[in-house]
Parts: sequence; structure tokens; C-alpha cells
Amino acid sequence: MPFSILPLHLLSLAFVVVTIFLADREAFAWIRGRKITLDAVRVGKLHRRMWLGLLFMIATGLLMAWENFGALFAFPLFRLKMFFVAALIINGLFIGKLMYVTAVRSYSSLSTQEKIPLFLAGAISAISWLGAAGSALLLFGL
Repeated sequence: MPFSILPLHLLSLAFVVVTIFLADREAFAWIRGRKITLDAVRVGKLHRRMWLGLLFMIATGLLMAWENFGALFAFPLFRLKMFFVAALIINGLFIGKLMYVTAVRSYSSLSTQEKIPLFLAGAISAISWLGAAGSALLLFGL
């Protein structure tokens, strides 16, 4: 693993963690009713920052794994990590379609049917981020 790329990968992870914290703080304020609606521009910026961080993590991850990708893919834990990364990409697209409801509707005005996709997207995101990080720690012992 090239050590010159690893710090960039970890820096992008830190960027993503901060972005998640900021986005989740906004979401929890909306859910608790402390904010009736969220600023669409801010929500959009946080979503774009998340994409930037995720794409940078994917790029630096590919650079680190490039020479040994075939060998790495033989490990079930690496395939699991790739599954979590794919889930993050798909879920990110899904969140992009859902996020603007926070700018036009209060959480309390949503029906249970309307809340379910929001909670599923949040759960999938949390599980996928933790799964990708956890599988990397187990696989590479970072």
C-alpha cells in the first residue's frame, strides 16, 4: 500500500466524517422540530461535499489497491467492502432525490409512509459507512 496515498485517503475520510456530522445535526434538528424546514442550499452543499469526499475516497482507494486489485478481490472481506461502497453510491443517488423534502415540509407534516424512505436511507448510509470502514480495518489493520 503506497504510504503517500494513505494520508490522502484518511484525510478524505476525516472530511466525510465532519460532513456527516454537519448533515446529521441538521437532520436531527428537523426531526426534533427545532427547525421547521431546512435551507435547501445548505442541504445541497452538504450533499455535494459528501459526494466529493466519497469520490475522493474511491479514487485514493483505487490508487492504493490498483496493483493488487485481483489479489485483493480474492478476499471476501474486500468484496464486502466493495459492496458497502456500492451501497453508498446507490444510496447517495437515492438521498439526492429525497433530501429536498426537508426544505419544503416539516417533519411532523410527513406521513409514516413518507418518513420510511428517509429512515431507510439514513440507516443504509450509517451501516454502509461503518461497514466499509470496519471491513477496511479488519482487512488492512489500519
